[in-house]
Amino acid sequence: MKKNTIIAIFSIISIIMPESSKFKVEGMTCVGGCVFTVNNITQKIDGVKSSSVDFEKGILTVDYDPSKVDDALIVKTLSAGTSYKVKTVNMKDTKSPFSWFKKFF
Repeated sequence: MKKNTIIAIFSIISIIMPESSKFKVEGMTCVGGCVFTVNNITQKIDGVKSSSVDFEKGILTVDYDPSKVDDALIVKTLSAGTSYKVKTVNMKDTKSPFSWFKKFF
């Protein structure tokens, strides 16, 4: 393969692959309503592809399009829409395996 072809393939993969971030959500008291509310609000954010809540750990995992949304917007939206305390969990392994490639573009 030529160098340009490889670069093009990695570029496409990095665009298709969503970023993934984790958030600590404090204040949820129930598995049903609280988890539903957090997921519902999160999934209405333009650019969010999926979200899931681990109620026991109080961790929200969000896959999203980084060109449309970022961690700060997710925290702001959840904080405004709920009474929960929301903060980003700094976990380097939650990023796309190709996120390093975006530094070149």
